[in-house]
Amino acid sequence: MGNLTKTKCAVCYIKNIANNDLVNEVKYRLNNLDVDSLLSAGELEQLIVDSNILGIPEMLSTERPDKVSKYLLNGRVVVLINGNPYGVIIPAVLIDFLASPEDTNLKVNFANFLRGLRVLASFITLLLPGMYVAITSFHQEILPTGLLYSILASRENVPFPIIVEILLMEISFELIREAGLRVPSPIGPTIRNCWRFGTRTSSRFSWYC
Repeated sequence: MGNLTKTKCAVCYIKNIANNDLVNEVKYRLNNLDVDSLLSAGELEQLIVDSNILGIPEMLSTERPDKVSKYLLNGRVVVLINGNPYGVIIPAVLIDFLASPEDTNLKVNFANFLRGLRVLASFITLLLPGMYVAITSFHQEILPTGLLYSILASRENVPFPIIVEILLMEISFELIREAGLRVPSPIGPTIRNCWRFGTRTSSRFSWYC
């Protein structure tokens, strides 16, 4: 792949298990790419994925050999790029992003409990900011009286609406995460620890966090 780099790619699948139409489609998309270079699995995903406005992922990348082997046995196609530690699993569905390779090492009851916990956590992550704005702005009767008074008292000196406060907090999360990744390793943990201490001691965000 790549007119300049000539990167070697391997299309991996298990015959008589993987769907032949899926294998042919992957090979067709790879053979019809016209790019100068291909250096990473992320670039490959963007080049062969279907265009969707929402940006919903259709492929899964992993660097774990056991995970790749499991999906190969399930009939998926895996693309390996020479010099890159990640394998691209094609296609991927929603449950693939909520599953873990360690689930197969646990009993069924424990594995199902952990999967349900991940699903619950994903819904909380997606819905909690909106629920916080809706409850504190329009449905205050849902909250206990003591908690409502505490929230109102903490917001007494805040000059911004709740929606602006939530947006600022979300942007702050991303900024701190980027800072922890980009700065030198001795400083990154210090920044994250200071941020955790700040969120614990902040009265405005204590209920939400």
